[in-house]
Amino acid sequence: MLRLPQINLKWALSLQPNLPVAALLIFLISLAMRLWQINQIPYPVFDEVYFPKYTEEYLEGKPTWEGHPPLSKFLIMLGILTLGHNEFGYRVPTAIFGAIIPVLMIGICYQLIGKKWLAILVGCLYLTDGLFLVESRYGLINCFLVALGLAGQLLLLVGLHHSGKYRWFLLTGSSILMSASASIKWNGLGFLLTTYLVSFLVFIIFRWFPKQIENLGVIAELNKIPFWAYLIYFFLIPIIFYIVQWIPHLMLSNGNFSSPISAFIATQKHILWWHNGSDVVTTDPTKPAHPYCSPWYSWAVMARVVGYYFKADGDTYYTVDAMGNPILWWLATASILYLSARGLTKFNGAIAYVLIGYSANYVPWMLPSRCLFLYHYMSALTFSMMALGIVLYSLWQRGKGWQRGLVISGAIAIVVSQIYFLPLWYGLPLSSREFYQRIWFMPNQFGGFNWI
Repeated sequence: MLRLPQINLKWALSLQPNLPVAALLIFLISLAMRLWQINQIPYPVFDEVYFPKYTEEYLEGKPTWEGHPPLSKFLIMLGILTLGHNEFGYRVPTAIFGAIIPVLMIGICYQLIGKKWLAILVGCLYLTDGLFLVESRYGLINCFLVALGLAGQLLLLVGLHHSGKYRWFLLTGSSILMSASASIKWNGLGFLLTTYLVSFLVFIIFRWFPKQIENLGVIAELNKIPFWAYLIYFFLIPIIFYIVQWIPHLMLSNGNFSSPISAFIATQKHILWWHNGSDVVTTDPTKPAHPYCSPWYSWAVMARVVGYYFKADGDTYYTVDAMGNPILWWLATASILYLSARGLTKFNGAIAYVLIGYSANYVPWMLPSRCLFLYHYMSALTFSMMALGIVLYSLWQRGKGWQRGLVISGAIAIVVSQIYFLPLWYGLPLSSREFYQRIWFMPNQFGGFNWI
């Protein structure tokens, strides 16, 4: 009888993997998942009616005044100029940025904690998510925002591991990338806010809790950055980059204004108007501005998903839903709560950084009165996946059988959930029965949950 070889997991995990090779493999898998039949569903899908169209108008020299800064259109433009005025040209740039995100998460986790297997685990968790997969298969712009913001944070952490001129060079790149994130959409400012809040925490620890300095880890290096450098790298440079990326737009529209300055001010006022107009703000909560609007507090449990595409061919449905992997999301949210409670009794700088990154990209959404959508949670989601990776890795390292059993069970549940929901992310054919089996929450059945 053929005997299968036994795998000693403890021995295997004691090995130190080649992190760059692992990150490259995860990137290639992520990219393949995004490029697979990327043109299967014809343009436009959901907000593709906006962003590729706006990009085409830039190419024609007549840019539309719309609700976001222009940088995302320049990125889509690279795809159009390279691959043509078609689904590939509109969608491939987003797919590439979406595929890069897990590599950036791996880098952040490794720079924070220095554990290769933990960093790889976080990258693998990203591969199982559905919202990022859907968002990065169409000509949308949220993946640009998240990738650029995470890249800025990664360069910041790498810079803290170095000193001298190399540190200042990295901090310059960090500030530009975080400004670039805000140049996609203003909510990209969450990554700069993360930097401010983490720096403030370090200041508090050094000033009033010196016994905790040794628990700060690499972020303790923020205390060595002089105040003038903060003003330059995390205030002045981001403002300069934000203004510079408007230059092409201003050059094309300046004929209607007395000066470039007046044109720039007018564009910023227009963005404010865009996000406070009657199309996105409603005074009647029973009549939302859009059928897929959802309150900010519902995102962490994925109470309301967004339908991007639906086609019925008899009893066969083709649907694309912007929804996450529910098991992944619920475990990630539970990990945020667990690490927050744990932080009250045992301080850890790396965990504090993750929790601050999550909060800085989530809590500000309490303020807007406009219609909001699940995809506004994407920046915060990356930090909650880091939190889940930390919890799973910590449970495994404790070495008890029941704890490792929890880790294995959780990993299996996440992967099974991913496979089960893939048809809703790729727009694969499902019978009506198979479709409704995946719609776990119908309207008015379970509080505010609604997946239809």
